Amino acid sequence: MGMPEVQAALDAHAPISGPDYVPWWVKGEYARVNRHEYVTESGVAVLAGEIVGKAKVVKEKIERNVKPEIDIPDLSLPELCDKFDLPHDLYLSAPNGGVATMRVRNAVRKLLST
Repeated sequence: MGMPEVQAALDAHAPISGPDYVPWWVKGEYARVNRHEYVTESGVAVLAGEIVGKAKVVKEKIERNVKPEIDIPDLSLPELCDKFDLPHDLYLSAPNGGVATMRVRNAVRKLLST
């Protein structure tokens, strides 16, 4: 993992996965014209399709705003539709049981979140 591997990834026609992966927009003429920059997972910096050296890789923790989970009563689909005044067509017109469950539970979740 390092500069020779990244150079091989830059020269390769097909993408090379792993820590030396280089996206298509950092390679070739397109990268040179648009002066695209990229740092691989292995820490090699690429500018305009050329390796410019090692970069200091700083890993940041990304915090997600996760909404609290809404508790949906453990009832059958017809019972949920009756309890929350939803049309039974939500699950009756579904192509399979998984989609039917998803439709009804999403509708209930939407009602409970407002």
